[in-house]
Amino acid sequence: MKHAGGAALDKVEELLGEVRKQPDLNEPKRGIFYRKGVGYLHFHEGPTGVFADLKIEGRFQLFPVNTPAECWELLAKIEESELLRNRKSKNSNKSNKPQIEER
Repeated sequence: MKHAGGAALDKVEELLGEVRKQPDLNEPKRGIFYRKGVGYLHFHEGPTGVFADLKIEGRFQLFPVNTPAECWELLAKIEESELLRNRKSKNSNKSNKPQIEER
């Protein structure tokens, strides 16, 4: 499956607009999104339509984005991924040392 060209991306422009609203994402080239300098989301096209390749927990997963329901499902996965990332980030910032209260 090849990377999506301009005509394929035109079909999902409304979806792209929603993805662009995500504060942590950078789109250096149309339809290719990075988070903190690391590839996060891009699109492919094939005989059966347009697909989003979304990185979840370090691995890319392919999602069809040819219907409004499929687009909403992808947006939900992005939101879920963002929540997981934020949760992990907060947990990694916590110290493993026990808290000692001053007396």
